[in-house]
Amino acid sequence: MVDPILDANQNRDAYYKRVAPLYGPAFDNKVLGVCGGESALETALLLARCGVRSFAIGPGAEALPELLRAQNPWEDRWNFETLEKARIVVADSEAPVGFRSPAPVLRLTILPANRAVRARIDAIPAYEAWPTVERAENEEPVSPEAINRLAALTRAELLRGSPHEPAEARLLLCSPRTSVLFGHARWPWWIRGFEREAADDWIKAQPADESGKPVSRRGRVLVVGCGSLGSIAAESLAPYVEALILSDPERVDLENLVRQAYEPNEVGRWKAEALAERLARYGAHTQALMRAEEDTPDGIRKFGDLLDRFRPDLAILTTGTGAEYAMAVALRKRGIRHVAARCYARARFFELILVDGANGPCFHCLREQVHTGPAPSLTPEQHARYDPTWRPGELNAEPATVLDSGYCAQALARAGLELLKPPSERAPWLSETLGQERTCWLGANHAERDVRGHWAYGIDCPGKLVTFGVEDIVGAAPGERCSVCGREWLPEKRSDSGKELAAGA
Repeated sequence: MVDPILDANQNRDAYYKRVAPLYGPAFDNKVLGVCGGESALETALLLARCGVRSFAIGPGAEALPELLRAQNPWEDRWNFETLEKARIVVADSEAPVGFRSPAPVLRLTILPANRAVRARIDAIPAYEAWPTVERAENEEPVSPEAINRLAALTRAELLRGSPHEPAEARLLLCSPRTSVLFGHARWPWWIRGFEREAADDWIKAQPADESGKPVSRRGRVLVVGCGSLGSIAAESLAPYVEALILSDPERVDLENLVRQAYEPNEVGRWKAEALAERLARYGAHTQALMRAEEDTPDGIRKFGDLLDRFRPDLAILTTGTGAEYAMAVALRKRGIRHVAARCYARARFFELILVDGANGPCFHCLREQVHTGPAPSLTPEQHARYDPTWRPGELNAEPATVLDSGYCAQALARAGLELLKPPSERAPWLSETLGQERTCWLGANHAERDVRGHWAYGIDCPGKLVTFGVEDIVGAAPGERCSVCGREWLPEKRSDSGKELAAGA
């Protein structure tokens, strides 16, 4: 919360509290150039929430200084340079035709709707003519995941060569790979690095996708937990649902703004109330509930009463607490579809569990039950918890950026929106994963190998999302059944790797 007694520097430090442990001064003196339209501006705003403060304003980005000050009015160290000073420039298809940047460029292009591949990001050397690529018409929407991947790659380039360099810098954009393709009709989180000409050929080789249909408003969605995941997922869902019921017991604090969907003028307000008021502008009916869900007999009864009162078609669970087990039981008994999401340490990896009402595996089948392969290394915060000198209260919530927790929230919203549809209208990728009962999904903002050379969770590239299912349940005995849904568990296969839906040759 903003404290009028604190000086400006203290409030500014509070704003960055959740991201400062990640990068420290690593972004100091790193100038980010911005050129083009809304996608490039949104990328810059995301990176500002990670700690970038120096920007070079290119054609089309003249509104950026005002947008930055509105997003973070406590920051008084903004620095604006010319493009010659930029370490990297972010651009989109609204950049001027024929423009040659004096600094290297990462350009996002959204491909036409009938293409199987959704987006591409090209690395273009300084002063080189920008290659002509096929692009979507202006009226076609840009997926938030595509902007997120542009921002993640840009962050990697800003930090290249530093101790904080993310894996994207080496795994996706590393000579000779100069193009990244993202999103596929068969799997929205498919991502690969290519040589530029190979990327052109690969896109053309894919069969046309005619599955895209206009999204109509449908359904009542209950969001339990309006923090880093729930608030961004609710914001993504608001234009496409009939009603949003938002539940959270907390108020907006200053340190929430760097990775949650709140604005400076909402600090101090109830999260659910502030979010409901703003998201109503999208046309959905919204309702705020200031309440905490508790795993007690009384708490379970009250949550059941809430479900019977509002009768949601879909529930989003993002509390990260043990109460989600009891909530999932109540939802399963009523046949209400639900998705539970959580980020792992520093949001390097994240998990979604999808439950199709009374069908398929339930939450209890999959949460903490699935063998997902090698685990990643411990974060500094996890190491501290194993330190015998550590005392409760000495650590705040795990640090993470809006890029990383936001990617989870966007995947959550996309999965939830498809789950709302009748089975006959669902995207093939959802129908396939439900049919195979692979409804525990792990996504990655990070990739690392263990000492044996195995990838953590079997994910070899940031941005990927893979699936696990009942065949991966640990220690299931022949004939053993879930105590909640009665589903028979299969003997574990232990593949040490999740499954990514195939996306062409």
